[in-house]
Amino acid sequence: MVLPAATPLGTGTLTVNDMIVSHGKKYLNDGDIGNAGGACLFSAGSIAMNHAWAKYCDTGSNDVDSPVRGGAVYATGGITMGYSLVTASTAHSSAFEARGG
Repeated sequence: MVLPAATPLGTGTLTVNDMIVSHGKKYLNDGDIGNAGGACLFSAGSIAMNHAWAKYCDTGSNDVDSPVRGGAVYATGGITMGYSLVTASTAHSSAFEARGG
């Protein structure tokens, strides 16, 4: 039996249909390895939200070398939204820039 070649991690699309995601929390301390973005939804690929809602998500960092991107939703490859909302979410940093609640 021959197995198909594996798709590299994070190159696909995370699709979220007809769903509410909420109350995600993500925090990166100085020296931690990782990404301080996307407390409710995170993808190294892309994200498609259809009739979905991300709310009350919070991400932050005190790392001096890592920006905070997307308090609720973050995708390296981009985000598409159809009839979807991102509300009441925050991105904050005490040491570097933070963008996108």
